[in-house]
Amino acid sequence: LPCVSATNRMAPGGGTFEDVGSPVINRDGQVATVATLSGASRRGLFVSDGTDAVAVALQGQPAPKGGTYEGQDPFLGAIRLNDRGEVAFVGRLTGGSSSSGIFRGNGDRTRAWEVVATRNLAPW
Repeated sequence: LPCVSATNRMAPGGGTFEDVGSPVINRDGQVATVATLSGASRRGLFVSDGTDAVAVALQGQPAPKGGTYEGQDPFLGAIRLNDRGEVAFVGRLTGGSSSSGIFRGNGDRTRAWEVVATRNLAPW
C-alpha cells in the first residue's frame, strides 16, 4: 500500500506532517486530507496519488480573490474529492472583504480558486 502522508514526513509547501485528518478517496486512488503541520503554515489541504503530494491550500497562504486562509481551523467541514482530482472545501478567511468562501483546487495546481465567498454579490 502506498503511503499518502505520515507524521514526521516533509509536507509540500514546507514543514512536516504532525497529524492528518479524515481522508477522502476517488476512483483513481487520489486522496485528499487536511493535515496539521509544523512550521509557518499550521494547517494545510493536500491531494496525493500515493507517489506525489500537492498542497492545494495552506493556512496563511493568500486566497484567490483576497485575504488569507486563517483561523484556528481555516478549513471547515468536510472536504470533497471528485474523480477529476478536484477538491471542494470551505475556507475561513481574514484580511479581505470575505470571512469565508467555497473553494476548489486539484492535484495538478498548487493554488485553489474561489467558487463563492461571503459578502460578495450573487451572480444573478
